[in-house]
Amino acid sequence: MRATANIRHISTEWLEREQTVTFQIQEKKAINELKKLEGDTLILDVDTFRNKRSRDANACLWWCIRKLAPAINRDQWSTYLFELKRYGVCSDIKIRADALETFQKMWREYEITGSEVVNGWTYNYVTVYYGSSQYDSAQFKVLLEGVISDLEMLGLETPLPEDVRQALERWGKDAKHYSR
Repeated sequence: MRATANIRHISTEWLEREQTVTFQIQEKKAINELKKLEGDTLILDVDTFRNKRSRDANACLWWCIRKLAPAINRDQWSTYLFELKRYGVCSDIKIRADALETFQKMWREYEITGSEVVNGWTYNYVTVYYGSSQYDSAQFKVLLEGVISDLEMLGLETPLPEDVRQALERWGKDAKHYSR
């Protein structure tokens, strides 16, 4: 079961040395499920809530990608990956060379930027680029604005600024979230 919640209170019972966390759960269905589990020992996996991008923002990005791809002689997927490298979110990691093949199956886009031998083990330095479905609204805005600037540089049609603004404003307000 997954639910959206806010922490309302954390307290410690000093005599019993027990800690209590009070959550405000937003989904009624989750509350009903939790009532059935009352008294059971649970395993909690807690993560910070992030709004997913709206379908409008995603559609706007892919509209731009479809316009840009033929102009730079690439297919849409290659154009998307190219734009992720230019404007997207990345991390630099160090990975043992013998694990590289498995790693390559897990990432859409990456670059091997160097290597070194440490204590007899060969390590690769790798820059990994996250897919836009993992972005928060600020990160997605940078990507979308970068793609739009590429369209402008090439003299291609761009979405109306008002449409882009509205799509980004609806971020997280859509009842149905979309991830590619």
